[in-house]
Amino acid sequence: MQTKLGVTLPHIGIEKQLLVAKELEKYEVAWLEEPLYKDDIEGYRWLRENTTVPIAGGELEHGLWRFRMLAQLGAVDIIQADVIYSNGISECRKVAAIAESFSLMFMPHAWDPGLGWLANLHLAASLPENLCPYIETPLDPLWWKDVMFGIVKEDLEIDNGYVHLPKKEGLGVEIDEELLKKYKIA
Repeated sequence: MQTKLGVTLPHIGIEKQLLVAKELEKYEVAWLEEPLYKDDIEGYRWLRENTTVPIAGGELEHGLWRFRMLAQLGAVDIIQADVIYSNGISECRKVAAIAESFSLMFMPHAWDPGLGWLANLHLAASLPENLCPYIETPLDPLWWKDVMFGIVKEDLEIDNGYVHLPKKEGLGVEIDEELLKKYKIA
Protein backbone atom coordinates (compact mmCIF):
# COMPACT_ATOMS: atom_id res chain seq x y z
CA MET A 1 0.00 0.00 0.00
CA GLN A 2 1.30 3.43 -0.92
CA THR A 3 1.01 6.19 1.67
CA LYS A 4 -0.52 9.42 0.41
CA LEU A 5 0.49 12.75 1.84
CA GLY A 6 -1.66 15.84 1.73
CA VAL A 7 -0.16 19.18 2.66
CA THR A 8 -1.80 22.06 4.48
CA LEU A 9 0.01 25.38 4.49
CA PRO A 10 -0.73 28.72 6.11
CA HIS A 11 -2.31 31.33 3.87
CA ILE A 12 0.82 32.89 2.38
CA GLY A 13 -0.55 34.47 -0.79
CA ILE A 14 -1.27 33.01 -4.18
CA GLU A 15 2.15 33.62 -5.73
CA LYS A 16 3.96 31.90 -2.87
CA GLN A 17 1.40 29.08 -2.86
CA LEU A 18 2.16 28.50 -6.54
CA LEU A 19 5.89 28.31 -5.78
CA VAL A 20 5.16 25.79 -3.03
CA ALA A 21 2.87 23.80 -5.32
CA LYS A 22 5.55 23.68 -8.01
CA GLU A 23 8.03 22.28 -5.47
CA LEU A 24 5.46 19.77 -4.22
CA GLU A 25 4.93 18.51 -7.78
CA LYS A 26 8.41 16.95 -7.57
CA TYR A 27 7.28 14.77 -4.66
CA GLU A 28 3.96 13.62 -6.13
CA VAL A 29 2.04 15.02 -3.15
CA ALA A 30 -1.54 13.76 -3.15
CA TRP A 31 -3.12 17.17 -2.53
CA LEU A 32 -2.61 20.73 -1.34
CA GLU A 33 -5.32 21.58 1.13
CA GLU A 34 -6.99 24.93 1.71
CA PRO A 35 -4.09 26.93 0.21
CA LEU A 36 -6.03 30.21 0.08
CA TYR A 37 -8.79 31.93 2.01
CA LYS A 38 -12.00 30.01 1.40
CA ASP A 39 -13.74 32.88 -0.40
CA ASP A 40 -10.92 33.39 -2.93
CA ILE A 41 -12.61 31.15 -5.48
CA GLU A 42 -10.90 32.83 -8.44
CA GLY A 43 -7.53 32.32 -6.72
CA TYR A 44 -8.32 28.66 -6.15
CA ARG A 45 -9.21 28.21 -9.83
CA TRP A 46 -6.04 30.02 -10.96
CA LEU A 47 -3.84 27.95 -8.66
CA ARG A 48 -5.53 24.74 -9.80
CA GLU A 49 -4.94 25.66 -13.44
CA ASN A 50 -1.25 26.34 -12.82
CA THR A 51 -0.16 23.22 -10.94
CA THR A 52 -0.50 19.48 -11.24
CA VAL A 53 -0.89 19.09 -7.46
CA PRO A 54 -4.57 18.46 -6.77
CA ILE A 55 -6.19 21.30 -4.82
CA ALA A 56 -8.50 20.37 -1.93
CA GLY A 57 -11.00 22.56 -0.15
CA GLY A 58 -14.36 22.88 1.51
CA GLU A 59 -13.64 21.48 4.97
CA LEU A 60 -15.56 24.23 6.77
CA GLU A 61 -18.21 24.86 4.10
CA HIS A 62 -21.88 24.19 4.48
CA GLY A 63 -24.78 24.48 2.08
CA LEU A 64 -25.02 22.57 -1.17
CA TRP A 65 -24.80 25.79 -3.18
CA ARG A 66 -21.26 26.46 -1.88
CA PHE A 67 -20.03 23.03 -2.88
CA ARG A 68 -21.75 23.28 -6.25
CA MET A 69 -20.07 26.65 -6.77
CA LEU A 70 -16.62 25.21 -5.95
CA ALA A 71 -17.23 22.45 -8.47
CA GLN A 72 -18.82 24.55 -11.23
CA LEU A 73 -16.13 27.22 -11.09
CA GLY A 74 -13.30 24.68 -11.19
CA ALA A 75 -11.87 25.78 -7.86
CA VAL A 76 -10.88 22.36 -6.48
CA ASP A 77 -9.95 18.83 -7.47
CA ILE A 78 -11.01 17.37 -4.12
CA ILE A 79 -14.05 18.40 -2.10
CA GLN A 80 -13.55 17.90 1.64
CA ALA A 81 -16.94 18.32 3.27
CA ASP A 82 -17.15 17.42 6.95
CA VAL A 83 -20.24 15.77 8.45
CA ILE A 84 -20.06 18.06 11.48
CA TYR A 85 -19.79 21.36 9.60
CA SER A 86 -21.68 20.41 6.45
CA ASN A 87 -25.11 19.48 7.84
CA GLY A 88 -24.74 15.75 8.49
CA ILE A 89 -24.23 12.48 6.67
CA SER A 90 -27.22 12.83 4.31
CA GLU A 91 -26.15 16.30 3.19
CA CYS A 92 -22.56 15.17 2.70
CA ARG A 93 -23.73 12.31 0.51
CA LYS A 94 -25.34 14.97 -1.69
CA VAL A 95 -22.06 16.91 -1.69
CA ALA A 96 -20.29 13.71 -2.74
CA ALA A 97 -22.81 13.36 -5.59
CA ILE A 98 -21.97 16.91 -6.68
CA ALA A 99 -18.27 16.03 -6.65
CA GLU A 100 -18.91 12.88 -8.64
CA SER A 101 -21.03 14.72 -11.22
CA PHE A 102 -18.07 17.06 -11.89
CA SER A 103 -15.54 14.18 -11.94
CA LEU A 104 -13.94 15.42 -8.71
CA MET A 105 -12.74 13.44 -5.71
CA PHE A 106 -14.53 13.54 -2.37
CA MET A 107 -12.60 13.01 0.85
CA PRO A 108 -14.24 13.91 4.16
CA HIS A 109 -12.36 16.23 6.46
CA ALA A 110 -12.40 13.95 9.51
CA TRP A 111 -10.61 15.87 12.25
CA ASP A 112 -13.55 15.85 14.61
CA PRO A 113 -13.00 13.85 17.78
CA GLY A 114 -14.87 10.64 18.44
CA LEU A 115 -18.42 10.62 17.14
CA GLY A 116 -17.73 13.21 14.45
CA TRP A 117 -14.81 11.14 13.17
CA LEU A 118 -16.95 8.02 13.18
CA ALA A 119 -19.72 9.82 11.27
CA ASN A 120 -17.18 10.85 8.59
CA LEU A 121 -15.81 7.29 8.52
CA HIS A 122 -19.31 5.87 7.95
CA LEU A 123 -19.92 8.48 5.25
CA ALA A 124 -16.72 7.47 3.44
CA ALA A 125 -17.57 3.78 3.75
CA SER A 126 -20.94 4.43 2.10
CA LEU A 127 -19.34 5.88 -1.03
CA PRO A 128 -17.58 4.20 -3.97
CA GLU A 129 -13.82 3.94 -3.43
CA ASN A 130 -13.05 5.61 -6.77
CA LEU A 131 -14.95 8.70 -5.52
CA CYS A 132 -13.76 8.58 -1.90
CA PRO A 133 -10.52 6.61 -1.49
CA TYR A 134 -9.48 8.23 1.81
CA ILE A 135 -10.60 10.29 4.74
CA GLU A 136 -8.37 13.04 5.99
CA THR A 137 -7.60 12.38 9.63
CA PRO A 138 -5.07 13.26 12.29
CA LEU A 139 -3.07 10.28 13.45
CA ASP A 140 -0.87 10.96 16.40
CA PRO A 141 -0.30 7.88 18.53
CA LEU A 142 0.43 10.01 21.59
CA TRP A 143 -3.13 11.29 21.84
CA TRP A 144 -5.18 9.25 19.38
CA LYS A 145 -7.12 7.19 21.95
CA ASP A 146 -7.61 9.82 24.64
CA VAL A 147 -8.51 12.76 22.44
CA MET A 148 -10.27 11.03 19.57
CA PHE A 149 -12.06 8.30 21.49
CA GLY A 150 -11.91 9.26 25.15
CA ILE A 151 -15.65 8.74 25.68
CA VAL A 152 -16.27 5.45 23.89
CA LYS A 153 -15.93 1.96 25.28
CA GLU A 154 -14.50 0.40 22.12
CA ASP A 155 -10.89 0.57 20.99
CA LEU A 156 -10.63 1.78 17.42
CA GLU A 157 -7.25 1.46 15.82
CA ILE A 158 -5.92 2.27 12.42
CA ASP A 159 -3.89 -0.64 11.08
CA ASN A 160 -1.68 0.06 8.07
CA GLY A 161 -3.99 2.86 6.97
CA TYR A 162 -7.23 0.90 7.38
CA VAL A 163 -9.89 0.85 10.08
CA HIS A 164 -12.73 -1.62 10.46
CA LEU A 165 -16.18 -0.10 10.82
CA PRO A 166 -17.64 -0.78 14.26
CA LYS A 167 -20.45 -3.35 14.09
CA LYS A 168 -22.96 -1.96 16.63
CA GLU A 169 -26.02 0.06 15.64
CA GLY A 170 -25.77 3.79 14.94
CA LEU A 171 -22.18 4.93 14.65
CA GLY A 172 -21.11 1.56 16.01
CA VAL A 173 -19.85 2.49 19.46
CA GLU A 174 -21.14 2.71 22.98
CA ILE A 175 -20.61 5.90 24.98
CA ASP A 176 -18.94 5.43 28.36
CA GLU A 177 -21.11 7.60 30.61
CA GLU A 178 -18.43 7.75 33.33
CA LEU A 179 -15.77 9.01 30.92
CA LEU A 180 -18.25 11.51 29.50
CA LYS A 181 -18.67 13.13 32.92
CA LYS A 182 -15.16 14.58 32.84
CA TYR A 183 -16.21 16.76 29.89
CA LYS A 184 -19.39 18.03 31.53
CA ILE A 185 -19.64 21.76 31.97
CA ALA A 186 -21.67 22.62 35.05
